[in-house]
Amino acid sequence: MKHILLLTLLLFLTVARLWGQNPQFNIPGTIILSDSVPKNGSIDRIEDMALRAQVPFTMPDGVKLQTDVFLPIFQDSLTVDFDLLGNKVNLVVMKKGIQYIMYDSINGKPNPNPYQLPVIFTRTPYNKKGSAEASLFALLGYSAMFQDLRGRYASEGTFIPLYNDSWVKTPYFPDRNLLDITDQDSPHNANNFEDGYNSLEFIKNNLVRTFDRNYDGIPEKTDLVYNGAIGMFGPSALGYSQTQAAAARKIDPNKPGLKSILPIVATGDFHKSTVFPNGNFREMLVTGWLTGQMTDLTDQFMDIDNDLQNSIHTSLDYGLTNRFDVAERTIDSYSSNVYSDGKSVQMPNSIYRSAFDIDYAPVNEEGFSDPNGSFNRYSNMEVPSYYLSGWWDIFVDGTIETFNKQRQHVSPEMRDKIKLVMGPWAHQTITDRTTGDVTYPESVLDITKISLADFGDDIELGQLIDSDLFAWYRYTLNNAKDNVVGDAKFILPRSNDWQKIIQGIWVKFPANDYKIRYSEMLNFMLGLDGLKGIPLLVRLGSINVPFVVDVPKLDEPILPGVATQKIDKLNTPDYTKVDPVRFYVVGPVEDGVPENATVGNYWMGADTFPLPQLTTYTSLFLHGDGKADFRQAPTAETIRSYTHDPDNPVATLGGANMIGRTPVLNKANQGQINMANPVYRPFVLDRPDVLQFETEVLDDTLSIIGFPKAVIHAAAIPEGANAGDPTDVDFFVRIVDVYPDGRELFVVEGSVNARAREYARSMAEDREDINAPFTNIESGKTYEYYFNMLPIAYTFGKEHKVKIIISSGNHQRYQSNPCIPMNDGEFFRRKPGQNKTYVFQGKEMAARKSLQQVFFAPGKETRIILPVYGKSVVTSTKPITLKPSIDITLFPNPVKDVLQAYISEPGQYNVQVLNVVGQEIRSLQSNEQIQMDISAL
Repeated sequence: MKHILLLTLLLFLTVARLWGQNPQFNIPGTIILSDSVPKNGSIDRIEDMALRAQVPFTMPDGVKLQTDVFLPIFQDSLTVDFDLLGNKVNLVVMKKGIQYIMYDSINGKPNPNPYQLPVIFTRTPYNKKGSAEASLFALLGYSAMFQDLRGRYASEGTFIPLYNDSWVKTPYFPDRNLLDITDQDSPHNANNFEDGYNSLEFIKNNLVRTFDRNYDGIPEKTDLVYNGAIGMFGPSALGYSQTQAAAARKIDPNKPGLKSILPIVATGDFHKSTVFPNGNFREMLVTGWLTGQMTDLTDQFMDIDNDLQNSIHTSLDYGLTNRFDVAERTIDSYSSNVYSDGKSVQMPNSIYRSAFDIDYAPVNEEGFSDPNGSFNRYSNMEVPSYYLSGWWDIFVDGTIETFNKQRQHVSPEMRDKIKLVMGPWAHQTITDRTTGDVTYPESVLDITKISLADFGDDIELGQLIDSDLFAWYRYTLNNAKDNVVGDAKFILPRSNDWQKIIQGIWVKFPANDYKIRYSEMLNFMLGLDGLKGIPLLVRLGSINVPFVVDVPKLDEPILPGVATQKIDKLNTPDYTKVDPVRFYVVGPVEDGVPENATVGNYWMGADTFPLPQLTTYTSLFLHGDGKADFRQAPTAETIRSYTHDPDNPVATLGGANMIGRTPVLNKANQGQINMANPVYRPFVLDRPDVLQFETEVLDDTLSIIGFPKAVIHAAAIPEGANAGDPTDVDFFVRIVDVYPDGRELFVVEGSVNARAREYARSMAEDREDINAPFTNIESGKTYEYYFNMLPIAYTFGKEHKVKIIISSGNHQRYQSNPCIPMNDGEFFRRKPGQNKTYVFQGKEMAARKSLQQVFFAPGKETRIILPVYGKSVVTSTKPITLKPSIDITLFPNPVKDVLQAYISEPGQYNVQVLNVVGQEIRSLQSNEQIQMDISAL
């Protein structure tokens, strides 16, 4: 239905004149949408503060991306009640249709067009419809523009996630995208698309309007809507559309155009953080998000969808007839599909990465796509950038990498304008106080001042004005180099209308243009102060008498908002003097330990992240008896074993997730979830396929800041395999904070895929080798797995304990490994319980259980390397105690032809097999790994 309505609008709506200044967009097909907002005669909500017009931004291939343009033009009248000449009157202070924001100076001189505005531009796949936040941008002094991405909602074309918005891909990627059914040489081929860049160019060169600057109803000038400064805004997909647009072509910071980006919970590089961290497939995020996007098709309109480039979006746009097939093909394109280089995306040197990873798409000196270019694409991003994310965001490590890479490759002058803020947040709780099972102190809001969850009608306007986020735009847009317009001013233009007070007395209000400081008008609209010295004319019969009046403070604010004191001056810090990194160090919350009341839970500033000069990597050794401490065991310890079942994996509980709910309680599965909750324990803690290690009670605080690293020595023995047979497996490590009251709160996690072990090692050693081989492991052979975990800034309180959990499942965050070998360059995508097989070197294989052995011995230490903050080195004076008992594990059990037994204590053993009456029928000498052929018994 929505497409039929849209087609009707396109047929019957033409360019319309707007109220007051009559701004008219001189672009064929402009659709005016302002009348869709109900009016009640007086401004009383945010939407009343902006006019909205839908404008088609035309891309080089002719496809139109529909964009809502918001201007600070009243959609209702601004009226006030006050006493005038002894009479209580209600006067129109400013009638609807008037642009109330202006910038009357530029670079210290009169502005030739004070009604041109800086722009805040947002591009979204989630439907641009909805105007509260855009109306706020208008109130703050900007023209807001919200655009539907190609192939989404009102925009034309075919949607290919991450692909349409990046850069020209043909030089790197000779293949055709799996979702693209156009010819390679077609202008509509997705390898050519740079929609983010081209949308910015459209604003710079094509988006014009008429201006009636003296309010006489006659437009005097046609000019660009924007004043030379564009900022971008948005979270998640709305955030990475910013980084891709900024990286597409080289930005000259001395010329008009993009002057600021503010990517919230977003990244510019996806492979390592989003799709295949350390070789593990992020199943829940990748399959969940892509399925949600690609099944949002209107297949009920397939009978009228006769053009790939129209605004009717069905499965036919992808050459398919079922939207779920479209989703599967999309997921394949980012995971298991093998490209012309013989590699799936799991391989870090896959050519497909060049389509969406900034760091993997080099450019030449001019900033154009060039596989042999000698410049990193981040060097294109000469634009002030503010990255806002959280320790449990889905892009946490990708955001930090994007920040670091951009600072590394831009000019020294620009480097000081690249900023990073990290809080105790998850993807959907950014700037909130509560994430997971924990509500943090009010100090969480010290920087942002506001919670973005309230963005819209419920926003606390006074706090928003004072927030770091909008101070950033005032710094980068209002004070852009060679385009300094300073703070906006409100204008109440001279009225041509006489308003009746009582019989025989009329008033013209205001009698002349009335300009006031932005902060003064905000104080008035928030009910904090009146307006001083407004000129008016009073007509008494045929006599006009000039007056100057003060409008008193309002009893009720015109707009929603909270401000306890008048806003005197807008806070606009010099961000070159603000710490490049500001991050929140999470600490104990309501743990009942008085000494911990002031531990952690504070903001810290730094020049870099991580902090190599302020942290000491310190090994927390894990022991065979389940203990963990900072002392290395002198001799071999108990071997710990567990069996991973691909169809019954250990569950994900807490962490850096977006999609997915907790077991049973159906809460958002993110952040610091309490794993000891009796409802959750059976899914993670109380399972035989989980190894747990715990320190003694800490006698002091322990603060870690940076990327913890894990070292696991382990062997994998899949069911039915002979020693040396190829196989694969995953290992997952979770760090948990055990509170004195019994809570066990998730802190941070890490993972490694056995085939990607050498690549993971290269990153842990800070020497990323994208050409490191991905190879199967041998059954029964011990390997060292050394890998980075996710970043964190966290303080364990006194009387807490540190717990480490090791497993081979963490589902649905990651795919449950089927424990079968892979052919070179391939990846096998499978879900638990799925009857799906894989052909390895001509042999069809199905998922199988695998026994994992984890070792604790000199030369085979299993440990967590913590980035301990501070000058002291953590030590332990407590003696190591070893469990004296010996455990024997049979796998598989029951046995068919080959008996395999694994003894927890290393050594040499005499093994006897007895029958039911106690007679010896077989004996042998073996080490702790026993294999015996019993097929003849």
